Amino acid sequence: FFFSSRRRHTRFLPVSWARRCVQETDQRRVHGLVNGRGGHTSAPEGALDPLPLAVKIYEKLTKIQEQHEQSNDKTKNFVLYFSCLNCGTVPNVIASKATIKGSLRTFSQEVRDRITQEIQDIVEQA
Repeated sequence: FFFSSRRRHTRFLPVSWARRCVQETDQRRVHGLVNGRGGHTSAPEGALDPLPLAVKIYEKLTKIQEQHEQSNDKTKNFVLYFSCLNCGTVPNVIASKATIKGSLRTFSQEVRDRITQEIQDIVEQA
């Protein structure tokens, strides 16, 4: 997994944060690549399908945001969302790679570093 260039955005916050109508946020794109060995579905024994591992990583990554939403600590706000999981283009071919793409938005460097480390830990454990 790697994190691409940061971009500064000005964004309107929810009404519950009316005191701070506009703030600077930092967006970091998150890209992951799971390598396998492609093949044909008629002979799957020679292939190594990257999709099961990519799905396992995706599920663990989405739990980071779910756990944050359930916590009461709103002082360390962030949004981590993975909206793209791609693997293959045709139904009878086992793909050689799977990609996971998403974004991380934070207000502080401390939170950004913590979430980045959590992502790296999940990938290393997979």
